[in-house]
Amino acid sequence: MTNATAISDLLHEAAETHHVVYRIVDGDDPDWASWYADWLLELSELPEILGGKPVRSHLVHALVDLLLRALHHLQRESDVFIDGQRQPDRQREDDADSLAQAVDVAPSADVLA
Repeated sequence: MTNATAISDLLHEAAETHHVVYRIVDGDDPDWASWYADWLLELSELPEILGGKPVRSHLVHALVDLLLRALHHLQRESDVFIDGQRQPDRQREDDADSLAQAVDVAPSADVLA
């Protein structure tokens, strides 16, 4: 398994765990990136995969950046053109569980390395 695949798998696991933990509020967590960072640093194999423990604040920033890149990419992929003008097909909300859906789109290993 490559590091990118292992990181992707961890992000999916984090999303599933986050959803279970925050099930009572349907996954709503305004501070989701901090929760993900804590889980990834303290309860997963991420430090081992990366060969060391990243700085928590850097990981939080990387997670937010990863989500924003992925959502931007997904938004562009779902846009349609009408009379030569790009029109959004649908609106997306930034939520914590969107990260898991977007992991396969963005270069997560590059962002987290």
